[in-house]
Amino acid sequence: MEELRKRLGTGNKYKEYSNFKLRVIDPARRELSEKTDIKFNYEELKKGRKVVALKFIISTNREKRTKIVEDTKSTEETLLEELNGLARGYHVSNEVFYRWVALGKNIWGLEYTSQLRNLILYINQQSNKNNPIGLANYLLKEKGKLAQQGYDSTIQVEKKEILPEWFNKNNDGNDKKDSRKKEVTYIERQEMEKLLEKYKVY
Repeated sequence: MEELRKRLGTGNKYKEYSNFKLRVIDPARRELSEKTDIKFNYEELKKGRKVVALKFIISTNREKRTKIVEDTKSTEETLLEELNGLARGYHVSNEVFYRWVALGKNIWGLEYTSQLRNLILYINQQSNKNNPIGLANYLLKEKGKLAQQGYDSTIQVEKKEILPEWFNKNNDGNDKKDSRKKEVTYIERQEMEKLLEKYKVY
């Protein structure tokens, strides 16, 4: 029992077993059963009338596990619908989507949903997208490599404002020529940094 008290961090509190059971063990059992997909029961092992140890029986909380699986399913189904709503001129199949989810979770952890949204938005912004799904697969593969090497693997999306046609014309009706230097995209910058890193002299 002393080992159990140490592991639960109760210190010198609840020295009486009945108090320890009432204030620590039973509330923990209730909370675990309510909030997770596992639960436990316990048997009191006695020496005479004194409880000297507890034998824990841990099992799956089937009711809670089913609810967690249902919640996960509905979250992922909602995300798939959202991604297909964002996609312009292509469709993300279930097979491709679940492959992306698995990769996304490995690369970004809990941020995978927002990053998959950014992936679709990034693909939409590309002018040459003959194979958008192939491009997305390639980007995910590259992001996975960056994450493994400890580099920033997030997908940044440029926010572009759509200007009305009249704004792009001069007074004489001809198209304005953009004299500004071409801006480097986030992906291009990362690729340049990788190249520079390769040839860096120490």
